[in-house]
Amino acid sequence: MKNIGFTVTELLVSIGVIVILGTIGFAAYKSFGGQFELNGESHLLVSTLNRAREKTLSSEDSSNYGVHFESDKYVLFKGAVYDSLDAGNIVRTLPVSLELFNINFSGGSDVIFDRVTGRTDDDGTVIIRMINPTSNFREISVLSSGHAGFIDTVVPIDSRIADTRHVHFELGTWSIQGATTLSLYFSDFPNPDVQVDIPMAGYFDAGPTSFFWEGTTNVNGQNQTIKIHTHFLDAFNTILSVHRDRRYNNKALAISIDGKAIVSYDSDGAATVGGFGGTMSVQ
Repeated sequence: MKNIGFTVTELLVSIGVIVILGTIGFAAYKSFGGQFELNGESHLLVSTLNRAREKTLSSEDSSNYGVHFESDKYVLFKGAVYDSLDAGNIVRTLPVSLELFNINFSGGSDVIFDRVTGRTDDDGTVIIRMINPTSNFREISVLSSGHAGFIDTVVPIDSRIADTRHVHFELGTWSIQGATTLSLYFSDFPNPDVQVDIPMAGYFDAGPTSFFWEGTTNVNGQNQTIKIHTHFLDAFNTILSVHRDRRYNNKALAISIDGKAIVSYDSDGAATVGGFGGTMSVQ
């Protein structure tokens, strides 16, 4: 009679395969989760730098504001000098999977903004990275103008970028909280232009701490699909994300919120940041 049971060797091989597959799956999950944390924390860090600048320019409490950096945390503080014991400090401790590396500012580990101009003498860069693997990182730059953004932000002389499938806009000096109308202007010369005005109220969460809209517009017989959402939203700042995949879009497009120009695309997809689009960066 044929033995249809497992031998010890077959059983051990099966267990080994299961262990290997489980290890691979766990590693992939861990890597994805770490990348998600890295993206979120890096955007929050840029937002904190810009918030410190905004608070300084608005002369909140008639004071300067700055950001202090350590390997495992950063601190938004009030005053011209960092005081670790100040009860008003806003401390952001990084997840254990991340660290700040190569903190390289003219002011050492502090970036402080000027009350009149918003500029800083503490320009430089800092890297936020995964502890394992350390090859996953984002480098953040603070310019002497006081503006902060990712080192891969592309802002050439004409403010155009060509790789525009997914672009972020760090608005910096204003927030879309309370905004009412998202406007899309499609140009299709010599055909008629198409304008779509989207009431925004139904696309905010209850906070509101996030906004998400996605839709398809028929422009003279051809569908154009756009997705617009926030990565960060509070009363002071917004990190806005625009997805315009050229596989599904071939018309020139301008995007504005309550009449404030965010970005315009030509028909080939090259983007030009608008007057209210802040800092534009490719993702």
